[in-house]
Amino acid sequence: MAEESKPETLPSEVEIILDSVPKDKRTIVLKQIQTLMTVKTHRGPLPDAESLRIYNDFIPDGGDRLMKEVEKQSDHRILMEQLVVKRQFNQSSIGQIFALIIALFALTIAWDLAKNDKQVVGGIIGGATVLGLVATFIVGRKKQTREIQEKRN
Repeated sequence: MAEESKPETLPSEVEIILDSVPKDKRTIVLKQIQTLMTVKTHRGPLPDAESLRIYNDFIPDGGDRLMKEVEKQSDHRILMEQLVVKRQFNQSSIGQIFALIIALFALTIAWDLAKNDKQVVGGIIGGATVLGLVATFIVGRKKQTREIQEKRN
């Protein structure tokens, strides 16, 4: 009968114990050791079904309680995302309204100065206002485009 090969990752203490096991029982012991040494990994917000069964075995309704907690956390995250999106939209809208008011005010002053023989000063104020608005929209558009590209990657 061929001897079962030992796994390469056995700790030295386990190898010593394995050497003391009779040769006819080593295969069974090795299988048990390999079963015990199995590493399980899981990714995701929900535990796997086996873990839920284990929770239920040790904690009354443990799996159900865990799932309810996951659902509560998910609902909370969705609510927070909705609030953030709404606040960002409101902030953006208010900023645009204030920018419009300031621009109209500056252009009214520029028009009034130009009408009262102060064309150079009126032109500077009006031109600076228009250039500032154009620059703001271009920079904002580039930033928005960059954020969209980052989200895609």
